[in-house]
Amino acid sequence: MLAVSLKWRLGVVRRRLKGADDGPYSKGGKDAGGADVSVACRRQSIPEEFRGITVVELIKKEGSTLGLTISGGTDKDGKPRVSNLRPGGLAARSDLLNIGDYIRSVNGIHLTRLRHDEIITLLKNVGERVVLEVEYELPPP
Repeated sequence: MLAVSLKWRLGVVRRRLKGADDGPYSKGGKDAGGADVSVACRRQSIPEEFRGITVVELIKKEGSTLGLTISGGTDKDGKPRVSNLRPGGLAARSDLLNIGDYIRSVNGIHLTRLRHDEIITLLKNVGERVVLEVEYELPPP
């Protein structure tokens, strides 16, 4: 089970790197066989035994952004997750978020029933103090 799980994780990383030059606004990557891999990744849920949950607090300066891209929402066939971290941005500098982390709530507002545009609006208007409840994949034992 561990070998299969580790092999799957490495495969996902490899596939993400192939489409890395597409940028954060691409609709999805293609693997060597032409299959769309981003949709499959969005639909995946982290199994409970490999999942951790933490709270991340970020303090924005006035006029700045969080420096992250979110994909997913009720209208986008997947849970809201971090799909890109802008190098040098607040989220990347915090070293507390990773691409692929699921965002469960923002300042106590659960995102499970929100559309993508509602999540983006919430994040843009959240204010100076941002508290994110994040679900992430635990490293292998």
